Amino acid sequence: MTINIKKAEEKAGIHLQKHGLDPANTPKMRVGICLDVSGSMSDEYHEGHVQEALGHLMGLASHIDESQKMDVFLFHNHAMQCRHPINKNNAESYVDREIIHGGHSLWGGTEYSPVIHKAYEHYFPEMTHLHTRDALSGHHEKHGGFLSGLFHKHSHDQVQAPASIPQPTSDPVLMLFLTDGECSDESHTIRALEAGKNLPLFWAFVGIGHHSRLLREFAEESDAEFVNLPHIRVDDDALFSAVISPKLANWLKQF
Repeated sequence: MTINIKKAEEKAGIHLQKHGLDPANTPKMRVGICLDVSGSMSDEYHEGHVQEALGHLMGLASHIDESQKMDVFLFHNHAMQCRHPINKNNAESYVDREIIHGGHSLWGGTEYSPVIHKAYEHYFPEMTHLHTRDALSGHHEKHGGFLSGLFHKHSHDQVQAPASIPQPTSDPVLMLFLTDGECSDESHTIRALEAGKNLPLFWAFVGIGHHSRLLREFAEESDAEFVNLPHIRVDDDALFSAVISPKLANWLKQF
């Protein structure tokens, strides 16, 4: 199925307008997407459903990213970045060309932290020299109650981003994140997400037929949103109703 990106762009504009944003004058920032390429997602790629979702989401990126593209990151047990961002000109057959036959390792398990670090390295290089991957990805595990220990301020085990992280000079980033399963590296993921809490970055987490306790709890206290869709095969209106939330709209209005 070929997605009409122009139509998706019009629908995204309508949903932005519903939340008080002028589609012709939205804040310009960078847009990326993290795509789950674990084994359970294989059919969604081979049957064209991820391709359709990317076409829809390009409608949103066209309003927000000044260059009208999305950087594409992939994750299973490892993280990779596609060589070419997706844009209106190369969107046709993007998944088949750049992901399935793009020379990437695919269809493994599910870990979130590697792709979170990959996004930091790409958009906020000022974090890279602080060895974020080693210092913040959880070499000193805390056992028992780590969700409350890391997400809630009263815990002595709270993992904070180092005070020495410089103020980012990069543009704001909207990062979409599609996954159909919980990760196997929860404590590493929490540390990675906590490290970027002060960045001009909004995580739009989309659970595909799965309610992530971890992502939902993080979204409750951060510049992030978690929404659950029953499946990835949704139309423009259903997708934008979920992704363009009041919380995302309020964040966009800051810029």
